[in-house]
Amino acid sequence: MLALRRLLTPPRKRLRREPITDVIITERLLIRPTQPGDSEQVLASIGPDVEQINGWSSETKHHLAERIASDDDPWHWAIRLRDTDAFVGVLGAQFVDPLMIDGCEIGFWVADDYRRNGYMTEAFRAFVDRLAVNEITQVRATTATSNIAVLRIMQTAGFDEIGRRPITLPNGTVMDGIDFALPAR
Repeated sequence: MLALRRLLTPPRKRLRREPITDVIITERLLIRPTQPGDSEQVLASIGPDVEQINGWSSETKHHLAERIASDDDPWHWAIRLRDTDAFVGVLGAQFVDPLMIDGCEIGFWVADDYRRNGYMTEAFRAFVDRLAVNEITQVRATTATSNIAVLRIMQTAGFDEIGRRPITLPNGTVMDGIDFALPAR
C-alpha cells in the first residue's frame, strides 16, 4: 500500500539539509553551531533534572556532550548571552521521520542558572525562523507530560499539541508524552 501511495503522490521538492553554519542573533542571545571547545560547557549545562527527565545515564550524558560539541554534529547550536557570552543551553534538530521530508524534531535544554528568563522562547522563535530559510517548515517536539517547563515553552513559542502517546526514554522508562507541532506559517 505504501508503494502505491508513493506512485500516486506527486514528487516533492527535496529538502536541502545543509547545516545552519551562520550565527543567529536575537535581542539578548547569540545562537551558533556548537564547537569542539564547547564540550565542558555542554556537559555542565546538563543538570540532574535534565538528565532525569530525559532518561540519560551519566555515561549517556558525557557521550552526548562530546558528540554535540564535535565537528561531526552540525545540527546542534550553543545558546549564549550576547552581552557576556555566558553559555545558556543547547538547541538541536533531528531528522528522524523519513516521511517528514521538509521537517525535523527539535529538542533543547537550559542550564539551571538561566531558566525562567524567557531565553529559550526567544531562541526557539529565532531558530524556527532560521530553519524555515533552509526549507524546513515542519517543526515538531515531544516531551513528557510531567515536564512543565517545556510544556510552558512550547505553548509560549506557539506550538500546538497534536497528540499524546507513551514515550520510552533511553534508560527504558516509559512516560506519558505529548507531541507538539508548529503551525504552518
